[in-house]
Amino acid sequence: MALAALCHFTTAICRSPDLQQVLQASLDLVIHQVIRAEAGAIIFLRDAQTDGLAAAVHQGLPESHPCLGKGFPEKCLCGLAAHSGKVIYSRNGCEDERHIHRWPGMASHQDLSLPLKVRDQIVGVLHLYLTPDKEIGEWELLLLEIVSGQLSLAIDNARLAAAIQEKSEQLHGLHTRLAESEEAERRRLALELHDGVGQNLSVLNLNLNRAQTLLPPDPGDKLHSCLTDSIALVSETADLIRDLTTRLRPSLLNDFGLLAALRWYGVLFARRTGIAVNIEGCEPTPRLPIWVELPLFRIVQEALTNVAKHAQVSQVTITEEVEEDRVRLVIADKGVGFHLPDLDRSGNSQNWGLMIMKERAAAVGGDCRFESSPWAGTRVVVEAPR
Repeated sequence: MALAALCHFTTAICRSPDLQQVLQASLDLVIHQVIRAEAGAIIFLRDAQTDGLAAAVHQGLPESHPCLGKGFPEKCLCGLAAHSGKVIYSRNGCEDERHIHRWPGMASHQDLSLPLKVRDQIVGVLHLYLTPDKEIGEWELLLLEIVSGQLSLAIDNARLAAAIQEKSEQLHGLHTRLAESEEAERRRLALELHDGVGQNLSVLNLNLNRAQTLLPPDPGDKLHSCLTDSIALVSETADLIRDLTTRLRPSLLNDFGLLAALRWYGVLFARRTGIAVNIEGCEPTPRLPIWVELPLFRIVQEALTNVAKHAQVSQVTITEEVEEDRVRLVIADKGVGFHLPDLDRSGNSQNWGLMIMKERAAAVGGDCRFESSPWAGTRVVVEAPR
């Protein structure tokens, strides 16, 4: 029965990243399946900063028990187990001189402290208060040591998971700020191109046209021909600047919504790359907030850039699907595809682009996933709440 419970316990704590659940499950197993008698138990954890012990969970003890106070276990059998790294057993805690903190009226009891170690580092102590008549045999002690070993690993895993989660949240925050910074830089560049370069080109175009009118009408004159070519070049450059400004900050997105902006961008993309863009679906009613539409638009831009660079196709399809509580964008091609695990290990710029896409989606409470395999095409699926 105890072995079956131990197997169940090991499976349960390996699955749970929650440290408190792991600790409580450990106490339940020790008291009800291993000891199977009236007992009190505490799990102390070592603080990495102070190097002290503090009670994390307890069972079968009143809240007023001295061992639940700060600093107490350091001077008792629990602290001895932590410092020595050995199992400490006391048949009579009331008379054991190692039990420094005794108090009047202390009931007769046995103490058993088992250190919790990971890679020769003490992470805590499992301490049991047993009745005087409870016999602890070799089999029970072996089970307790096994539980302690499993518990030690579970504590370490839970702390690692918490550290990873913290780093992941920090990375997510950095990516979000990076996306916001990128969007701010796009707005700044669009404004400078429009107000600076665009206006200068307009003035230059006016001056060239004025200079041309001041010249005698002689079609064969080289200066006249040079001015004509310059006016055409300025006009072409102005068109390029307007196109770049619109791509940096698409006014269609603000005025008409996501699908209209995607259709417009699809035309520009096809003109630039020769890859046809088919857009299917309808705009959600009411429209998505602009702070949701803009990241989705940027994700599609990045996905199309990847198609142009890697897919080796002549066509790509963008589908917008609207559900009651969310909107879904699917960017699909039938190109060369890729092996996702290989991409995760590559660390190249495409991997960075995919990570930015996922972060853009996560920043608005959505999700971005990739489905691909070699020579079977690629699907980018983006979902966001409405």
